Amino acid sequence: MLKKSTKKATVQQKTKQNIDWQTIYTRLGEASARLAHVDELSPEELEHTWAKRAEQVARDITDQERGEQIEVVVTQIGREFYGVEVQYVYDIRPLLTITRVPRVPAWAAGVVNLRGRIMSVLDLAAYLGLDEGEESPDRRLLVVETPNMELAMLVDSVLAIESIPISQVQEAVGAVRGIRAEYVRGLVVRDEGKDHAKGAAESEMLVILDLPILLADPALIVREEVA
Repeated sequence: MLKKSTKKATVQQKTKQNIDWQTIYTRLGEASARLAHVDELSPEELEHTWAKRAEQVARDITDQERGEQIEVVVTQIGREFYGVEVQYVYDIRPLLTITRVPRVPAWAAGVVNLRGRIMSVLDLAAYLGLDEGEESPDRRLLVVETPNMELAMLVDSVLAIESIPISQVQEAVGAVRGIRAEYVRGLVVRDEGKDHAKGAAESEMLVILDLPILLADPALIVREEVA
């Protein structure tokens, strides 16, 4: 379908004094280029989104001594959480009308028109064989690009952009939730209190996908060509 294309008080005071707001504003500007759907949010939603992002960036800047970090878009499929590295995400859009294409696998959801560009839609849950649960009203399209493929991935929701210390990323040993190990960049056990979804466990596991390897799977590429 598509080709390549308790020193708490002291620490808090120090943090307030040392925050480089110009850097924060710059990074927010960079993030906005990827979150192109923000023009469709209400003023209240937009303010809430940027307020949360500013808090996260401020924490990142004051915690740089923790070492190298990766930035991921946190998505949800069913009741599980999956991360995609920000460097591969070029747009996040509300679910648009998907035009079905005949004689393609179930995971090939169809094609969409994104600002004049016809793009294939990959149903990520169907492709990975995940338990989708009930259809979410917050479904989103992640427009992603790797050296092998450019397409839109269908997910139940997009929850946040988070910076995660590399030291917290654990190696996947064997299949994870039925996903082949080579598709997994790493695992992160998230702290209590980060309950993005109602009913989520006190601690939850974030699976960071290795998108370049996933989208370079010969099975996906061959079927795309046949379609």
